[in-house]
Amino acid sequence: FAMLLMSRIMQGLGASMLMCLFGSLVRMIYPLEKLAVGISLNVVVVSTAAVLAPSIGAFVLDVASWRWIFFITVPICALTWLGVRYLPESPRVSREFDWLACLLSAAVFGLAILGLDLLTSHPMWSLGCLVVAAFSARILLARSLQQEAPVVPVDILRITSVGYAVLASLFAFATQMSAMVSLPFYFVRVIEASYADIGLYMGMWPLGVVVMAPLSAYLSGRFSVAVLCMIGMVVTAIGLSSLLWWGASAADWQIMTSMMLCGVGFGFFQTPNNKAMLAGVPRRRSGVAGGLQATTRVFGQSFGTALVALVFGATGPEQGAAWGIGAAVICSLVAVGINVVRQRNPETDPDFL
Repeated sequence: FAMLLMSRIMQGLGASMLMCLFGSLVRMIYPLEKLAVGISLNVVVVSTAAVLAPSIGAFVLDVASWRWIFFITVPICALTWLGVRYLPESPRVSREFDWLACLLSAAVFGLAILGLDLLTSHPMWSLGCLVVAAFSARILLARSLQQEAPVVPVDILRITSVGYAVLASLFAFATQMSAMVSLPFYFVRVIEASYADIGLYMGMWPLGVVVMAPLSAYLSGRFSVAVLCMIGMVVTAIGLSSLLWWGASAADWQIMTSMMLCGVGFGFFQTPNNKAMLAGVPRRRSGVAGGLQATTRVFGQSFGTALVALVFGATGPEQGAAWGIGAAVICSLVAVGINVVRQRNPETDPDFL
């Protein structure tokens, strides 16, 4: 287990170096009036890969050891390396990196998630982690407020459109990951589906994102960001709730329709919200915008995963899957509420800027 855990940490370190670049690259490549198109293309590519991944993984598990799920990524990484030379150059800074802020940031995010994860199994350790995370956050915030361009961009978060977009994105990705962690258990224990069926079901979500992302880009320049995001998260909540409604007697078409609805809603949310986040940041700070986007996504996903671990620990494996999906529904409704408040403030729309 220790070897597997350390290997996953190394994967996370490598992935973090890539993920924080996407938003910055899109912001640098596309002019502001075509930013929604660039975001939607990025969403389509990512979601297409996500459509293929569950099906490939299910096929691998049917014919070979689980280790091959990791082995097959090696040639994919090698092919990706060939494309590095075509990436555009972005503005660079000469000042020294703020290592203290980096360590404080790691303590805040890491200990907050760990504290939530340990809440049911080790309450005292959980309390200690949360207290240290809160103390670190206070020091980090006070320090960042005194800096011109801090590692933790509190100056950027003061921009109304960016602040709301970050908060809505956090709960949207918590919704996604709570569902993605819980659904395989739900399909195995409640639906009693095979690995091949699970791969098919899970592929419907990103397929829905692929279908909806281009339309969402088209609409993002014609309607309020808050309204589009609100509709998207409501549709996602309906899709997740319908899975619980169908229960063990659900037919294949019902499950696939519900999963497709989740993807359609999430895809409808993604483009306008990311546009609000990236367009609200000055172009010279595009690197910060990309890092902020990636951090929000990963922290939201980690928060969603910790929520599932929490409900599994409290309810047991038999009931935990359904409660985990319920947690995803709650997170999606919180995102809806954030967008209701956002709609009342016109400064949250990037076109207002």
